[in-house]
Amino acid sequence: MLQSFGLVRSNALKEFVYRRPLYFAMQNVYSVFDDDMVPQSRSAAKLAGREVSFANFSRFGKSWHFCWFSDRMPDSALAFTPVDIELSGSIDCPVWIDMITGRVFEIPAASAVRNGNGMLLKNVPLWDSPVAITSHDAVAVKGK
Repeated sequence: MLQSFGLVRSNALKEFVYRRPLYFAMQNVYSVFDDDMVPQSRSAAKLAGREVSFANFSRFGKSWHFCWFSDRMPDSALAFTPVDIELSGSIDCPVWIDMITGRVFEIPAASAVRNGNGMLLKNVPLWDSPVAITSHDAVAVKGK
């Protein structure tokens, strides 16, 4: 019989069996949210017929934007919906980070349009878990 104890799975003898998926997600979150991550603003908007929450931070002078669908309870569907997002400020070489897996994806230059003091990012995949948008040089990319 398996038991759930926080971030790990164990057997009836309380012996370690494996790390639950949340363990790895928390590793990613904790690697970003340290004393150097400074909150800037929080907002919400309607995009693609859904409410999207935004939490903006800065870390070492770089902007970090976290966004997610926040209009209903999270479910087990792992489906992303592409939305267009307007950000204040501009990001050089923007990347999209899945905070659950830690995977980093480059946002194509054609999808990042500067407009005045802001930026429009086209077809950004969102779901009910936060994703991060920041500049490539703000992230330590494995293998680079």
